[in-house]
Formats: sequence, structure tokens, C-alpha cells
Amino acid sequence: MTTAAPFNTASPEQAAPAGIALTLQHHLKEQARFCDRLETMADLLPDAVDARDCLLMAQNVVPLIKRAHDFEEGTVYPLLLSLPDTSTELKSTIERLRYEHLGDEEFAGDLCVSLRQFVTDRGSSNVESLAWMLRGFFESVRRHIAFEREHILPLVQRHSS
Repeated sequence: MTTAAPFNTASPEQAAPAGIALTLQHHLKEQARFCDRLETMADLLPDAVDARDCLLMAQNVVPLIKRAHDFEEGTVYPLLLSLPDTSTELKSTIERLRYEHLGDEEFAGDLCVSLRQFVTDRGSSNVESLAWMLRGFFESVRRHIAFEREHILPLVQRHSS
């Protein structure tokens, strides 16, 4: 698993929107690649899953999701909310996305525990439940990513020029 490139931690007033757009794109791509790996793992359950890879995924799922969410909540959303033409609908959407972040982060924590349990005690692991959990997580994250690519990223890019 590759580590993420550092992101711009400047306040929205200090950060250039073009850099924010590039960093947001990076986080969206990184999460999408991670979801692809989780899908492959779900397809390989139970016997073809590499224990080391499974532990790496468990170790990285929470930090990866948290890092992306922290950037969005600390930089992207404040930028969008500071624009003079921010609509009431966009404000509501951002609030909804923040709640989705909470759910995704909690789900990531549960997934971390389940993946570790699978590696350390395969005999008592419920493989069907783990596969369902993996699919539920990556499908939810993919929907979130798709929404942000289609709606949030273009707003940030529009305000970069």
C-alpha cells in the first residue's frame, strides 16, 4: 500500500483553490484505488486472501478515510462555504456529506477489526459477513466519491480560475 502525498493544510483563505482541487482529486483517486483492492479481497475470500495484504488493508483503512475527510472538512468545505454565491442547497449538501463521513469512519473502524479478526482467527470468522461488510463499505465510499467528483470537485475547480 502506498502512502498518501502530504496535503495542503493551509486555511481556505491561504490555500490556492487550484491546489485544493488537485489535492481533492488525489484523495478521491486514492480512495477509489483502495475500494478496488477491497473488492478484489472480497472476491478472493476466504482461501485466496493474502494474510499480509489483509492486515495492511486493516491498518490503512481508517487513516486513509480519515485523511481524506479531514482535508475535505478542513479545507474544501470551508472554501465552498466562504464563497459569496453559496446556496442554501450546497450548505445542506455539505452538512449531509459531513454526516456521511462520520458513518464511513465508523464503518472503517469496524472493518479494520473484522479484517484483523479474519487473519488471526479464520476458523471462527464469518466469511459471508466479512464479504458483505467489505462490499457495503466500498460501495458506500464509491457513491460518496462519485458525488464529490460530479458536484464538489467542479465547484472547487470553477473557483480556481
